[in-house]
Amino acid sequence: MTLRPLSSREQVLSAVGLAILCFAAVFSWGIEPMIERWRRLEGQILAQEMRLTLDRRILAQGKALRAQYARYLDSLQTQGSDEEEVGRLLQEVDRISGEVGTGVRMHG
Repeated sequence: MTLRPLSSREQVLSAVGLAILCFAAVFSWGIEPMIERWRRLEGQILAQEMRLTLDRRILAQGKALRAQYARYLDSLQTQGSDEEEVGRLLQEVDRISGEVGTGVRMHG
């Protein structure tokens, strides 16, 4: 059994078939995995961008909360402890009662 030489039409069809086969192989093992990886990376990038936006909002709120906390802490520090506040109030009552002349005196 010997193979006869291919006609020019058969040679062209064989070349086209081989080219299609090579293209399909390159696409299946080369291009398609790269496309899938590209899509997966795009999804990851989108998720990270959304997370970054949320983190920026949280950070901005954190700065505002820290500023409010600092003001609150300063007001607490200027007021002092409960005992100091009661002492100041009693001194004020004593001062006012002395001005009015009620004779109420705090000893202490």
